[in-house]
Amino acid sequence: MPTITVAGEASLEHAAETGTVRLRVSLEGPDREDILQKSVVLHGSVRDGIAGHHADGNVTVWTADQVRVSSYKVKPNDDGEEAWIRHRADASLTACFTDFPAMEAWLTRIAGRPGLSVDGITWELTETTRGLLDRQVRKAAVMDAVRRADDYTAHLAADECPRLTAIYEKGLRPATAATPFDGGPARTGAVAGASPGLVFELKPRDIRVTASVTADFSF
Repeated sequence: MPTITVAGEASLEHAAETGTVRLRVSLEGPDREDILQKSVVLHGSVRDGIAGHHADGNVTVWTADQVRVSSYKVKPNDDGEEAWIRHRADASLTACFTDFPAMEAWLTRIAGRPGLSVDGITWELTETTRGLLDRQVRKAAVMDAVRRADDYTAHLAADECPRLTAIYEKGLRPATAATPFDGGPARTGAVAGASPGLVFELKPRDIRVTASVTADFSF
């Protein structure tokens, strides 16, 4: 009797439980000290707002880089003018929210501030939920492989049931190229140049957790 090799797949969807906001403070101009001062004030205001949400329990983890200033020359057209110096201040902040209405209200308040941009939002599950769903889909993927093998065996007129001899997670079967992982966090793109009247209405899509295996069965 032949060896039967089958695939097994399973997936589950779950509502996002955390949203990590990525923000950037970026200002530039001809006066280094003026740009630095404005950036420090803006950065501190946003940082204090995140810290307040953390104290209230709306944010679990947050980070805030130091403000850094760089300088560069602006070269004019070939008309004999001399190049001039401009200065740019940059800093990034992240905040992992578990209270989405609080995040929505906060982003609506700050998104229109000059020099501040929202680089995007990453939606994820908590580690506990992710672990539970990972175990469920792994078991379901194996059961799917077993059912497939049984379906094929039913048409072989075999005297015995096939025996599972090997199982491989996706991309781990020898001589098989790994395939991209499909089941990571969902992302929302950048929001640049937000107007003062912008209102954030957040509705993250569900997070899909997947598992895929291949299995060999012999008689």
